[in-house]
Amino acid sequence: LQELGAVDKKQQLSKRGRALAKFPIDPRFSRMVIAAAELNCLSEVLIICSALSVQDPRERPADKRQASDEKHRRYWHEHSDFLTYVNLWQHYEEQRQELSQNKLRKYCQRNFLSFMKMREWRDIHHQLRIVVKDLGLKENQEPASEESVHRALLAGLLSHIANLDQDKVYLGARNRKLRIFPGSALYKKAPKWLMAAEIAETTQVYARCCARIQPEWLLGINDELFKHHYSEPHWQQKTGRVMAFESLSLYGLVIRDRNKIHYGPIDPVASREIFIRSALVEGRYQCRLPFYKHNQKLIRDIDDLEAKSRRRDILVDEQVLYQFYEDRLASEITTARTFESWYKKQQGKQERLLFLENDQLMQHSAGNVTESQFPSRLRCSDLVLKLSYIFEPGNAHDGVTVTIPVALLNRVPVHHFEWLVPGMLRDKCIALVKMLPKQLRKQMVPVPDYVDKALKGLVADNVPLLETLARQLRGIVGIEIPLDQWQPEKLDNFYRMNFRIVDAEGKTLGQGRDIDQLIEQFKGRASESVQEQAEPRFQKADIKQWDFGDLPEQFNFKQAGVAVTSYPALVDKNDSVSIELMDFSTEAELVSQRGLVRLFMLQVPQQVKYLRKELLKGNQINLQLAGINQRREDWIEDLLFAVFMRVFIEDKPLPRNQQDFDERLNAHKSELVEQATRGGELLMAIAKEATVIRKGLKSANQLAWAMAVADIKHQLDRLFQPGYIADTPWHWLEQYPRYLKSIAQRIEKLRGQLPRDRQLMVGLETLSQVLGEHWQNNRDAQVKSELLVNYRWLLEEYRVSLFAQQLGTLQPVSEKRLKALLAELKQALLNKKA
Repeated sequence: LQELGAVDKKQQLSKRGRALAKFPIDPRFSRMVIAAAELNCLSEVLIICSALSVQDPRERPADKRQASDEKHRRYWHEHSDFLTYVNLWQHYEEQRQELSQNKLRKYCQRNFLSFMKMREWRDIHHQLRIVVKDLGLKENQEPASEESVHRALLAGLLSHIANLDQDKVYLGARNRKLRIFPGSALYKKAPKWLMAAEIAETTQVYARCCARIQPEWLLGINDELFKHHYSEPHWQQKTGRVMAFESLSLYGLVIRDRNKIHYGPIDPVASREIFIRSALVEGRYQCRLPFYKHNQKLIRDIDDLEAKSRRRDILVDEQVLYQFYEDRLASEITTARTFESWYKKQQGKQERLLFLENDQLMQHSAGNVTESQFPSRLRCSDLVLKLSYIFEPGNAHDGVTVTIPVALLNRVPVHHFEWLVPGMLRDKCIALVKMLPKQLRKQMVPVPDYVDKALKGLVADNVPLLETLARQLRGIVGIEIPLDQWQPEKLDNFYRMNFRIVDAEGKTLGQGRDIDQLIEQFKGRASESVQEQAEPRFQKADIKQWDFGDLPEQFNFKQAGVAVTSYPALVDKNDSVSIELMDFSTEAELVSQRGLVRLFMLQVPQQVKYLRKELLKGNQINLQLAGINQRREDWIEDLLFAVFMRVFIEDKPLPRNQQDFDERLNAHKSELVEQATRGGELLMAIAKEATVIRKGLKSANQLAWAMAVADIKHQLDRLFQPGYIADTPWHWLEQYPRYLKSIAQRIEKLRGQLPRDRQLMVGLETLSQVLGEHWQNNRDAQVKSELLVNYRWLLEEYRVSLFAQQLGTLQPVSEKRLKALLAELKQALLNKKA
């Protein structure tokens, strides 16, 4: 009766119980009828309840089981044996109204139905309709839905539900194991949840007359029978409430699991504690109240101090913060809404009631953690980059992270990052020294003292840290520490800068500890990012005359909050020029020189056409060029480029507007023919000397001379690399005949001075090695720097002084001076390469 809701808490018959008593059937079925009236499916439930109140009218003779099963299967409903009764009733009623009583008996016999039991079914149905009418319940005129019918039936069968466990075995109420009866329409379907009109125990426990149900249909029938279990109470920031997971069970069956509910009304004490700890202490609270902003800023500042100093003893324990709020908050506060309402009332009485002070949050002052030791911005070269600190050993981002907009990636000073920040440099250097082999390390004990001496007076710069540290220690200890003896790869991750690459909106594109890998990964994206930020005037192409306004020296914009400076340049496209942004001012300068040359050439097409026709004419020069595998057309194009460079660009500031460009064109275009003629004579002299060398090399065929000949050919390859006429500064190009005469004299002297030649060649090898590694046939300002260019020609002058002193030199060049320049050059190239 409690299951049916027929008795109240005083164990007295309820209003519903008195209604159930009027039905001449099982109280379970009576409960179904009352529920059906509420769910507008009374017609179907009356049929089902009257059928369940009599013996099943379907007959199954032992000798005709298959035939009877086939006849009965016509009435089956695929999801419910209860609705099978409705189908059978409707079919029988159609026949009863059309057939005589005798024919109806024969129909029942043919379809294996008991005529008498069908009459009894109709009699019970009639009696139920009379009771229903007396109670004022109305039958539905339209067919009811499957869900409403089964929800009504569940009102009387709450203890007859079951959940599929495994292998068609169901777990029923009160932990009872059962199976679906084989004669059921659901026997082969095995639904997840079912209800049964009867639980019968024969050879096994069977559920008879079953239907598929959904567990949520059970809610709202008799909720007093449900048992509630709550778990994992937690603060939900979005709703500003303490939530928990509710598990709902009926007779041991879990009807609904992990349903989120508001936990405040259930356990106000625990909810208040969770609110204080999670929302206020841990900072998981969407709040704009002034006290909260103030307190969170103080805590963040102290967290930053701990991350920078890599220690967790500055901020007070969370229990102290909890107690601070516990002593001040009212006992009824469990949600954000009630808290804010209470706070507004308190604000007029005690304005700073919940404001924390530094001394309440800090266990000690942390005076050594200053902005100078742990800056928030890294200033290197002309860049200012944001730094952040994390102290989480094992975390991939542990240590110092520098945020680099992708537009700046190509120009960051990579060695500067090896120095980290001043507050971490000493510890890093101590760790590095302690990892040295014992025979080196034992001469620097105690290590911290020696590191302090080495770092004294040093300032972070874009130079390798290991080389600088080794040089400083050598001056103190007097021993050389080879670079391969250091083991930086064994350092903890936080001793290496973490690089975070972001796009224009500040979204992370990638991060890691290897800056070289990141530069390689995003090198294309870096240039694209700059061009995307550029104004339309810096994205022009197919330019053939100065019609694009001024060309500023630099263009400033911001990306991810960082100031970025790019440098507009005119880029040579052979038949036109375009405007593009460069990363470096020197790069933009060199690129623009060539772009301007092309633009000047496009303004005087007739003179260019004339010079192409008249320069380097004659069979002799053609034969000489063919002998040294050079094409007249290539020499002419390069010569024209060099002539325009000398006339309009060399030793002059770049024009930045149309007026300056036009004035320079008009002032110097008359010099073109004269300068081109001089250039043509110079190239003819160069070709003549190159022919002499070619003949000399053919005769230098002795095996002992092979090394010298190979060295000469290598020198010629550098002198005559493609584009050398346009790439070589004019005053150095004028020295080519001297260099070639020097080579010719060297070949002549091989016969009598081979040992001396070898000695000089060995001395030159170390000085010229850097050219072989870094001199390339391109115009990239990062590779072909002014230092590299000057070193190249000074080395050629030094060659002349060694192999052909009588030719003289433009300026005296000593080996000592070359070695000093070489050291400077190697360092510059190392920085640029990185």
